[in-house]
Amino acid sequence: MNLQNGELVMPYPGLRAFMAEDQPLFFGLEAQVGAMLHQLEDHRFVAVVGSSGSGKSSLVRAGLLPAIDEGFLLGSTSWLSLVFKPGSQPYHRLDCELQRAVRLGKKEATASDPPLNANELSYVPTLLQSDRGLLEALTSSGISPKANVMVVVDQFEELFAFRLMNAGRGDVASRDEAAAFVRMLLRCSSDPDSRVWVILTMRSDFIGNCEAFLGLPEAVSRSQFLVPRLDRGQMEEAIRRPGEVADAVFRPFTFETGLVNRIINDAGDRPDQLPLLQHALMRTWKFALNRANGDSGPALSEGDYHKAGGIENALSLHADAAWATIASDERKADIARHLFLLLCDVSPDGQITRRRPKIAEVEAVTGASIAEIKEVIRVFQEDDRNFLLPAQNEGVSSETELDVSHEALLRQWNLFANNWLVQERYDADELRSLVKQANDRRRGRGGLLGEQDLIRIADWKKKKFPAMGSPICPRWNVE
Repeated sequence: MNLQNGELVMPYPGLRAFMAEDQPLFFGLEAQVGAMLHQLEDHRFVAVVGSSGSGKSSLVRAGLLPAIDEGFLLGSTSWLSLVFKPGSQPYHRLDCELQRAVRLGKKEATASDPPLNANELSYVPTLLQSDRGLLEALTSSGISPKANVMVVVDQFEELFAFRLMNAGRGDVASRDEAAAFVRMLLRCSSDPDSRVWVILTMRSDFIGNCEAFLGLPEAVSRSQFLVPRLDRGQMEEAIRRPGEVADAVFRPFTFETGLVNRIINDAGDRPDQLPLLQHALMRTWKFALNRANGDSGPALSEGDYHKAGGIENALSLHADAAWATIASDERKADIARHLFLLLCDVSPDGQITRRRPKIAEVEAVTGASIAEIKEVIRVFQEDDRNFLLPAQNEGVSSETELDVSHEALLRQWNLFANNWLVQERYDADELRSLVKQANDRRRGRGGLLGEQDLIRIADWKKKKFPAMGSPICPRWNVE
């Protein structure tokens, strides 16, 4: 959260996406918001598509939804926004948002992967009944019939992974559920008598997967918004204008001459441009604030930016600082390493994407208690890191799903990407080799295993390794 007594505490959100409460700090993207509003007026559906780190979620949460709430769509201010990530439980995630809207009676019911409460899943049977399930659930929920409903499926690409979860095992349940969920969204947003609009955010490298769902390619083709990179003028607005916000806990601030241009040049067209920019700005501002020692209106300097690590290293250095507090504690270090390895999937071409393990998986891999795991998570949330979810104020159980605030952490943290993950790949290759030798031997195709092979096998039996094709973390196939 970035609010204290209703006022903004920090000018930049850091690694996480902008949220609705950050709207006063969200600059430079007014034209994009206007274009998406036009598409929603014409189609009641828009797919917001862009590369990882292009700012899709921020654009929708802090730009588009506040504009809709203010009446810029249909001239109506009567909107209910349901924002969720589908994960492997799309109907339950939607149900949680419906329950939250009913329970809190608020116009916007948002949360990052809210915990599922079995006693509050009463709308799931209705949602599953037909492709009009959402319309019927809204009617039975008691939500005002005058309220328009904006359904935002953030990180829609998770649905593709859910659909393929049990591919090759003869279990089509997840594929059928994913297809039914998409049919419901398309039906509700295309029915002229419906009060539902739909927004999807999706990584552009997954757009070809849309063909798996009947009607989705056509809908995306009709109303797709490809998120453009910020030009220099927009980038300067995003950097400077938060320092001019008056209604905030932090005081207005300025930049040393030439620093803004340097930051823009450093950002360039690198992958993960916007999250890296926001994190570097947050760290630079904090160093300037500490240097000013409470004086009004600090001027962010080249020295502050250099100390933060700049665009290239600010995120990695901040993560290193967290790691340094537990690196000497063998128990905590082991939990942290395995936890982060469980937080990502690696495609055959080496692309890193997030996955959301349950706390139970970390317990199984490390033998750690929930209390120990929470303590490690907290280390990566302190000092405005916000690297791991759920937030500290949310309850945690074995069924709670872990997440990173942005995939950029998995790609840009040098220790993880260039050490832990490289070692894991090496270990995976070695284990595949050992499994192949053992299988060949069992089938009478190979000779006796040598002494070194036997030693390696004995060493493997002693390891707790989460990524070797086990039910705990099935991203590596070693069978």
